[in-house]
Amino acid sequence: MRSQTHIYSSQEGFESLVHEYTPALLRFVQRLANLDLPAAEDIVQDTFVTAWKYIYSFDPSYSVKAWLYRIARQQTVSAFRRTKNRPTGAYHLEGDEELLHSIASDIDVPSEVASKLMLDAIHEALGTLPEDLRAVLVLRFMDDMSYDDIADVLRKPPGTIATLLHRGKKQLAETLRRHYPSLVHEHELSPKNPA
Repeated sequence: MRSQTHIYSSQEGFESLVHEYTPALLRFVQRLANLDLPAAEDIVQDTFVTAWKYIYSFDPSYSVKAWLYRIARQQTVSAFRRTKNRPTGAYHLEGDEELLHSIASDIDVPSEVASKLMLDAIHEALGTLPEDLRAVLVLRFMDDMSYDDIADVLRKPPGTIATLLHRGKKQLAETLRRHYPSLVHEHELSPKNPA
């Protein structure tokens, strides 16, 4: 276990970490906070500066991916506290269509309704969710994290993650029903599974 920290504490090891996780962290920060690329790059840079500063306190019982995502989330929240600006909407990224189809499928949006217009509506509705619900949905559906990894990122028990996922999907479905009735007029949206 100690060797994992040692690997990342060398300059070469840390550079490999930066190279491996920068693209995923950029997408995560953009999706979580509706930021353009330069603003997301600043947050990801701060994430790696913080990770380097605290590399010796890294707990190898957690995954390094979850640890970096947790730091990125904290840096994102801190950036909004400094500017007193909360994210709204959701930033559209390449590759989001597949992920939004996944969310649409999970809240029982029929395939004929999950059109480009519906995907835009899902993207917009996702951006209206409270940060904790948006974070859990982004981590699960956009970054394909397991419940355990999400629990590590958010520092919450896996049971709480399941509850937040259920609540997030339910609120997303309700938002779609309320704000986009013409898209879902004949279809009853609800989460497929409790989690």
